[in-house]
Amino acid sequence: MKPRHALTHPLWLGALGLLVLNDHALKGAGLLPGWLTGKLSDVAGMLVAPVILAVIVQVSSKRGWTLAHIAIGAVFAAIKLVPEAARAFETLTALTPFPWVIVVDPTDLLALPALLVSYRFLGRARETQGRYLESALATAGAIACMATSPPPCEGEECRPQPVPPQEQAALVFANGTNTQRLVRVRPLSSSLLVNCTTLLNDPSRVLTDDHFDPAQSWLLEPGRALPLRSQGECSAYLIDAQGLDPVLVAWNQSAFPETQLPTVTTVGHTSIIMRDIGGHLVVESHPAVFAAPAEEPIGPQPGCETPADTVGIDWSSPPLGAQQVVSIASSPDGCHLVELTGETFAVCLPLHALPFEVGETVEFYPWGEPGSGSIASGIVMMGQSTSIYAVRGDVLASDGDPEHSFEVTVEGRTGCGYHHDECSNVVQALDVTLMGSGVDGVVSGGAGDALALNNGTLHLVRAQSMPIRDTECAPYATSETYFESVLVIQNGGE
Repeated sequence: MKPRHALTHPLWLGALGLLVLNDHALKGAGLLPGWLTGKLSDVAGMLVAPVILAVIVQVSSKRGWTLAHIAIGAVFAAIKLVPEAARAFETLTALTPFPWVIVVDPTDLLALPALLVSYRFLGRARETQGRYLESALATAGAIACMATSPPPCEGEECRPQPVPPQEQAALVFANGTNTQRLVRVRPLSSSLLVNCTTLLNDPSRVLTDDHFDPAQSWLLEPGRALPLRSQGECSAYLIDAQGLDPVLVAWNQSAFPETQLPTVTTVGHTSIIMRDIGGHLVVESHPAVFAAPAEEPIGPQPGCETPADTVGIDWSSPPLGAQQVVSIASSPDGCHLVELTGETFAVCLPLHALPFEVGETVEFYPWGEPGSGSIASGIVMMGQSTSIYAVRGDVLASDGDPEHSFEVTVEGRTGCGYHHDECSNVVQALDVTLMGSGVDGVVSGGAGDALALNNGTLHLVRAQSMPIRDTECAPYATSETYFESVLVIQNGGE
């Protein structure tokens, strides 16, 4: 197979002529709609480019001919679908005499069937002219492919393009200087669960450097802008550049919904513009721009601490049904190893000793409130004299009896703001208040307290709010309001 023979095929010559005529005469002349001239360039390029690539890499087999077409199609699809790929390709072409300006537009993929036409018909071309003519056509085709997009506009006499390049975004970060800038962008970690109200009330305080993924770097040309996509109900990015102190960009989706935005420097409420002021880079004032968060986590104030991650209730896979206690080995941290008839069971119950005795029969079964919608889990250990309900999740432990029910209200502990735990989760200690038929009047307390109920004692091991939490670190990150509690009931009495 000799792909250079395709350079003299009438189909390829016609595509080359259409590409040159369209890009350098029809575009911008007003004779045809702009969308049509763009699609004509794409179709012609899909016929011209694979042959040029096959000639350059000296393809000599059908397999190589196939791979050349696949490569052109893959690159074309990537820059038309993925903004990051388009920006990377623009950065690469900026190093050549033919810099590109790419508009990310999935409808341009309609040109891909032209690759099949090229593969089917141009691969069969026979030599009809000399090698010198083929070499000249190869050079012309390569230049036509590279020069298909006009270079970026520069200079004081430059005027904006009639239709600037656009991409789907909520905001854009624009280079308002007159030189290239290497910009580093760190998106909010995808493993975070975020309460948007808490985040946007004071993003510089509640967020830390650990809440962001590694940086993505972009070489941003003068007058160009990076699209910032929404990450959900609220979004946050940490952005810096050489000569620019880090800034935090955070917004609510309702304030800045995603739409098609120009990726050039324009003044408007969706543009965040970086300027050069006396040799120092600054970012213009904008409602979505905040001071960079602290690099180190913020610790709790005295009296506002929450239990460490190593403190809490836990249990191994429980036996089911009635079991007889053979022995109990307890450790100072509230964990107990219980040997039962035929198997061993481990349980940690801080703030409360295991009340069972050797020889006592204990019935084990999972705790749950059917139909409640709760995401809590727990275990019930019902002995002859004492019953224990150990529960962790978004509700407190209870025996499920309506006569012993109570309503729970929580509020941040007085004088205690948010702080960061070992996982950099945003945490606030909570005070819990119980009311209802299950309590006598009103009882209140926090982590470490024992609350008197009408049917027993509720030990609060943990009571906290986590409006921003990392699901890859916190072992209890499924719920924003999180409790760990142990209800102890003396059987046969209230």
